[in-house]
Amino acid sequence: MAASEDFKPPSGEGLGKYNILPPIPSTSAEPSLTQGSMAGHRGIEHWSAMRKHLLRHRRSGEVQKQLRGIMVSDAMMAHQKVQRGKRPARSSPDPMDSDKMNYSFLKSCVEGRPIAPIPQQWLDSIFTRVPQQLRQEPRNLDLLKELCKEVSENFLSDMVKHTVNMVLQSPESKETEHPHEMPQSEQTPDFSTPWKDGFLKSRKMIRDNLHVLHPVMRIILDICHKTFSQLLLVDLSDCRSTGPIDCESLRNKVTVQCKKNEENIMNTWFPKVIHLLTSKDTLQSIKTEKLDSFYNCASTLISNQLKALVERSIKEYVSLFHPSRSDQLPLFKMDLTFDDEKMEFYPSFQDLEEAVLETIDQITGTMQARKA
Repeated sequence: MAASEDFKPPSGEGLGKYNILPPIPSTSAEPSLTQGSMAGHRGIEHWSAMRKHLLRHRRSGEVQKQLRGIMVSDAMMAHQKVQRGKRPARSSPDPMDSDKMNYSFLKSCVEGRPIAPIPQQWLDSIFTRVPQQLRQEPRNLDLLKELCKEVSENFLSDMVKHTVNMVLQSPESKETEHPHEMPQSEQTPDFSTPWKDGFLKSRKMIRDNLHVLHPVMRIILDICHKTFSQLLLVDLSDCRSTGPIDCESLRNKVTVQCKKNEENIMNTWFPKVIHLLTSKDTLQSIKTEKLDSFYNCASTLISNQLKALVERSIKEYVSLFHPSRSDQLPLFKMDLTFDDEKMEFYPSFQDLEEAVLETIDQITGTMQARKA
């Protein structure tokens, strides 16, 4: 406290108008820790913080902060004023939207008006068109009820659509469609002309000329399915289990299998088909002038079945070389030779490739004479 009592302001006329700041207390005035109390320790920290704050205080920094805050506030006010001035003026509603709303309201009113149900005599007429044996079965009664219900619902739906199209016109179609013409997509098909006679005539023409519907063709298809469904012209799936094989042995094995299967087909399947096509009942059911077209149809059907057999055999053979079937991949016997200071494989990889591809040619050539 002696330091504060001995302080005297500096002399001079120019300093008389300023307030005199109190002196900064020295460390001698701080509470001492000699007493060892916690209050004295907190007092020292408080005085140290006050002294550091006073030493760091700069009046110019405080003024700059105030000026910066004023400038930011003025800038924000100016920005908000400009944004308020840029607000777009409210535009008037689109007349098209009003037309759409009116159309939707009127459409809901038209659709909500009562519609007369389908006459009962119409349902009875539809019911009589169902074959009698189907109507008499008890299990079909529920199906017939569902049929009548579906017809009634479709009738009401179509009547509502027709009423809406006749009374109202969609705003989108005013400029693109003729005012007195219905939309092309909603026009009802014309059933004014009778159709039953044309249907019966077309069905008779199909029966006379489309021979693939003849019962004999169905029997031939059944025989082909039983004969060819599990048959392959060449089956090499067990070739790996027999050990390594050379190219010449592969060719011989494929040739023997193809010839054996071809003879089996010609001795079992082919006579059955020929017997069906030349039987007395088949010839009597076909007019003489239609025999050529009938046999052409049978020839095409047989060729397609033989072609499918060959294609299935080739696909099965090619699938043996797929990585997923490495356990069934045939093992080829190859020798390592050393001649003229050159080490080579025999047969070469090119010869091996030709042998594999030649097998496909052998399968393809099978049954070609029969398909022709």
